[in-house]
Amino acid sequence: MIQIAERYLDKIKTCRIHDLIRELAIKKARALEFLDVYDGKVNLSYSSTSWTRRQVIPSGNMKYVSLVHFYPRLRSLLFFNPDRESINIKHLQTLCSSLRFLRVLDLEDTRIEHSGKVLRLTDSIGKLIHLRYFGFKCNSLVEFPRSIGNLQCLKTMVASGNSCWKLPSQISKLHQLRHLIARPLGHLQVSTLTNLQTLKYVNFQQWDAVDARNLINLQELEIREIPYTNMNFILQVNSLRSLTLQTDTAFNTLLPLSRCPNLIKLKLEGKINILPRSSDEFPPNLSVLVLYGSLLKEDSIPILEMLPSLTILHLGNDSFSGKKMVFSMAGFPQLQVLRLSWLRLLETLVVESGAMPRLKYFSIEDCNNQLMVPERLRMLPLPQEFYNVS
Repeated sequence: MIQIAERYLDKIKTCRIHDLIRELAIKKARALEFLDVYDGKVNLSYSSTSWTRRQVIPSGNMKYVSLVHFYPRLRSLLFFNPDRESINIKHLQTLCSSLRFLRVLDLEDTRIEHSGKVLRLTDSIGKLIHLRYFGFKCNSLVEFPRSIGNLQCLKTMVASGNSCWKLPSQISKLHQLRHLIARPLGHLQVSTLTNLQTLKYVNFQQWDAVDARNLINLQELEIREIPYTNMNFILQVNSLRSLTLQTDTAFNTLLPLSRCPNLIKLKLEGKINILPRSSDEFPPNLSVLVLYGSLLKEDSIPILEMLPSLTILHLGNDSFSGKKMVFSMAGFPQLQVLRLSWLRLLETLVVESGAMPRLKYFSIEDCNNQLMVPERLRMLPLPQEFYNVS
């Protein structure tokens, strides 16, 4: 009744459960006073809600906001909004003013009504001094108030959707911040955040202004709009385990990446002019490689298949511009997942005996309709439910 929905490497990311199991879990959680799921009923009493520390709102956002005074000791508040209901910016102010003990606030896909093109969050968000997690999904520009500097306990900020965040300089005061996953606008003052572990969706101009030598715990980094091809800037961070780089020009060399001993996941979006000629010129412990738009030639596959630790390879969006792709004997000794997508010029796929001996999952999407896939690959299951490497 409990199934794995998605894996990442060897870790379980999401699972799915039967409806009966879900109802049983909610009933048990309520009995233990662990959490409550708001069902849209308005008739509440203080005795029935005073114990609530964790609240899930699957629908009925507007009704719930008018009842927040029933939950004075709430610690976690999660919105799931399948009906696309909205709340007014004043309602958000009510939430922040009434729920002073919140540790977790996740406004998943909750639309906030506002005038103009910019959503200016209320100053009252600075009253949530115990907040550790803030998640928000919207499709507009979000401007944070300076009072965000009061959130000294904040560890995670996540923006999903297409929203951009305009963060004030006071973000530099959030010394406990570990994960900043957002599309920030303007100057990004994170040089003082020595506990930062994840920084995603920043552009190169923002990154170039950061004193990366202070980010001694940074493990996951994504930089976009790189204007030139010199990668030496990445050598300022020695702790990286996951790196995503995007350019509209080209990567002339990947050689600086060989000096990143802890890097295990690498995603490159953009043309690669010169691929390293040996596995020694790649990160020594690389296990996940995702390439988009690389325009690699046919002689690149013999180089990639020498990578001794590579377990996942995704070639997408014209990352391979040759007509024939050959996986040779003993090549890719550790590869478990192979994904090919949008390789429009590929005509022939050859898998020699003994190639990819550990391969478990294979998928091919939106490639040449005339492409013949070897039977060995056709028999393998698809990787979508097992690995998310995009």
